[in-house]
Amino acid sequence: MGNRAPITILLFASALTLSAAPIVGAAPAGAAVHAAKVSGTWSGTWKRTTPAPTQGTMTLTLKQKARKVSGQEVVVGSACLTTNKVKGKVSGSSITLSVSQPSIRATYSGKVSGTTMSGTIEVTCNAVTGQGTFDLTKQ
Repeated sequence: MGNRAPITILLFASALTLSAAPIVGAAPAGAAVHAAKVSGTWSGTWKRTTPAPTQGTMTLTLKQKARKVSGQEVVVGSACLTTNKVKGKVSGSSITLSVSQPSIRATYSGKVSGTTMSGTIEVTCNAVTGQGTFDLTKQ
């Protein structure tokens, strides 16, 4: 009878150890969200939906350092945006870019999924604000 008590205690201690084991595949608390990789050339189309509908093409040439993004845009078909420097950031699959010139303010907000990037654009040019969308593919 004296041998049964240590076995019971040993089994109880083993059960406590197993219940404290981490869940496989769970992200640690405070783990960083990996940013999408956006360095390179992206090209495709843009469409303005307001105030007057129009459309054209655009190319973004981007460089990425961790979450920060910088580069250049070349926009065809816009009376306002042509060739401008862009800067922004990536967080997970979300990207935000901006253009800031004396009479031009543009903001791009979108999602990156593999080799595609799409989202919305808001452009203020000479005090007139237009909104639209963009769809790009990595070259």
